[in-house]
Amino acid sequence: EDCVFINNHTSYFSGYGGGLYFDEGSAGIISRCYFINNRALSGGGIYDTGSGSTITDCSFVGNVVDHGSGGGIYDSSSGTTITDCLFSGNTANSGGAFYGGSFHTQNYHGIIEGCTFLKNRAKFGGGGIVVGGMGEMVSEDRKSTRLNSSHTDISRMPSSA
Repeated sequence: EDCVFINNHTSYFSGYGGGLYFDEGSAGIISRCYFINNRALSGGGIYDTGSGSTITDCSFVGNVVDHGSGGGIYDSSSGTTITDCLFSGNTANSGGAFYGGSFHTQNYHGIIEGCTFLKNRAKFGGGGIVVGGMGEMVSEDRKSTRLNSSHTDISRMPSSA
């Protein structure tokens, strides 16, 4: 709780999770944290392959992914819940906020609620959010989940299966 991750970066060849990295079998409870100007190969702010983290009232601002996905968050876990978070000015190849630029998810089955996505950018898809593989995203409160990202706000990547 109440942490600040600013100007962190990972190495080019093994660079996952500029701010935080959750490996398989782990789950984080992250509350009232700031992820600002972090840089990674994937997951500029957070890279999560764990099993259902809870991320609440956090800000993901200006995080960068050079060649991969998820400027703010890259998530390939299951059951992650993201509530009342700000994603602003994040960039990546795919998804501006979640899985791409900002938030990228692969096989994601979780909830995004009450989040704001502003000015996130992706080269290929999902300036705000990309949902890939067999994943699905549920927005419990569509009125308060706001999207305003460049390229595409929400993008659905085809399943490889």
